[in-house]
Amino acid sequence: MAKKKATQNDTDKAAWGWTAEKRRAAVLVAEDELTDLEIAAELSISRPTLARWKRAAEFAQQVKAHVEEFGRLAERYAVGRKSRRIAAIDERWRRLRQVMLERGEAMAGVPGGSTGLLVRRLKVIGSGEYQQTVEEYELDGVLLREAREHEKAAAVELGQLPKAAEAAQDEEPPLFDREE
Repeated sequence: MAKKKATQNDTDKAAWGWTAEKRRAAVLVAEDELTDLEIAAELSISRPTLARWKRAAEFAQQVKAHVEEFGRLAERYAVGRKSRRIAAIDERWRRLRQVMLERGEAMAGVPGGSTGLLVRRLKVIGSGEYQQTVEEYELDGVLLREAREHEKAAAVELGQLPKAAEAAQDEEPPLFDREE
């Protein structure tokens, strides 16, 4: 009877045995937070050894199982659940709107102030006996941008923003449309 030639895969299966280092490596690979070089250094193994382990079917299956388990665990937390992410986005958006409303009430006497989109700055001009403090009002671009980003994030989470529109949203739209 002819003897079957052993393949590398047969050798790997026969020789494979789980060690503490292999188990830890599978977890670190699944976490996907470190480079292969960093994983090898943490485990005091060579990078080629880690590469060989990653090619082994048993190791790959264990990494996949860890990734799936990490996914299930993440879904238990706020950031892992779509409904909780949307609720968090909505809560922050409401707080931004509250800032705008309160600011609008406080600045009602200033042109554009009732929008809540202006910010008051005190500026010192002159020096010595001629020094004066004057008020300046300007558009609060940071607040406006943050509100728009929250609106965009909600639209993305809800699937209301097509991919092409998502890319276009990255560009800053004009604040005011001018009619010529």
